[in-house]
Amino acid sequence: MFSEGMSRQPSSVPAGLIETARRQAGLLNARQFEAYGLDWDRRKVLIDSGALVQVRPRVVLLLAAQPRAVNRSEELDLCRVQTALLGPLACGPTAVVTGIPALVLAGVQGAPQRFVPEVTLRCGGPCLPRDGVRVRRTPVKESVLCFGVPCVLPQVALAQAVCEVSHLTGVALMDSARNRQIIGENDFIAARRLTFRKRGSVNAKAWWAESDPRADSPAETVARITCTDLGFPPDMLQLKVFDRNGAWVGRIDLAWRLPDGSWLLGEVDGVDWHNERRQVERDLNRQNALLSPITTIRRWTGGAAFKGRLADEVAEILSASGWKPGCPAPSRLYLP
Repeated sequence: MFSEGMSRQPSSVPAGLIETARRQAGLLNARQFEAYGLDWDRRKVLIDSGALVQVRPRVVLLLAAQPRAVNRSEELDLCRVQTALLGPLACGPTAVVTGIPALVLAGVQGAPQRFVPEVTLRCGGPCLPRDGVRVRRTPVKESVLCFGVPCVLPQVALAQAVCEVSHLTGVALMDSARNRQIIGENDFIAARRLTFRKRGSVNAKAWWAESDPRADSPAETVARITCTDLGFPPDMLQLKVFDRNGAWVGRIDLAWRLPDGSWLLGEVDGVDWHNERRQVERDLNRQNALLSPITTIRRWTGGAAFKGRLADEVAEILSASGWKPGCPAPSRLYLP
C-alpha cells in the first residue's frame, strides 16, 4: 500500500516526532507535525528528499519510523495496520476507530487485505467520508487505546464488522478474536447480541455458531468451513499426537478418523512456511515422526485453503474411504 523507500532517519525531524511515528506504524498527521513547530513548507522539503511519503492530504509516512517486515505475512499485516490508522489520523483527536480497523489494531487476524478506514466521532459530526475515511454515527460509551489511538471495544468492533463481511471472513474474525483471547466468551456472546437488528445481521446469524476458538489462523478457519460446507467436517481440531512411548509429537490442525481406524491428518501452513530453514527442518522432523501405518498426512498452504483446493482434496480422500460424519473421535492419538 505504501511506498517502501530507504529507511534513513532525517536529522531535522525531532526525536519525539520519530517516536510518535514508530507507535503509529510510521504514520503521522499534520497536527502532530505542527505540534513540533514543523509547518507545511518543512514537510514538503522532507517529502522532496524522500524521507516522507504523502499517503493522504494530511497524513504522511516517515520511512525511518516504519517497522521492517521480514516476510510477506508481516508486510501484509503492516499494511492492514497502516490502513486502520488512517482513520484517526485523518479525522483528528475526536475520532475513535470502529469496525474492521479496530479489530486489526487490537490484533485480530482474518481481516481482508483491503478495507476502508473508519471511525466514529466523539463530537458527533456528519456521516460523510473524510479523505477516504468512513465516518459512522455511533455513540462511544467506552474505548481502549491501540497503537496510541482510541478504538471501540473489540466486542463492539466485532459486532460492527461481522454484519458487513463475507461468511468466511466473518467466522475467521470471530475465531481469531477468541483464539488470541482478545475477547472472552462473555464478550463473544455480547458481540452477538449487539448485532441484533443491524443491517446484515440476518445473513450473519448462523455464523456465530460456526466459530471455534481452536483455529490458530484464518487459513485453518477457512479449511474447516469449506470442508464442512462440502459435507466433510473435521472429526477433531488440534488433535494431540503422542508416540508409542507416550512422548509428545505435536498437534494436528484438522483430523478425520477413517472407517478402518486409521487417520487423515491435515496441516495448514502459513504463507511463509519455507522462509526459515530451521522452521522447515523442525516441521519435516515432526512430519516424519507422524508417519505410521495408521496415518495419512496431507499438508496444504493457506492459499490452497482459500482457493478451495484443500476441501476438494479432503472430499476426494474421504469419499474413497467411505468416511461418514458424526462418528466419535478421541482427542488424543497414540501412534503404534
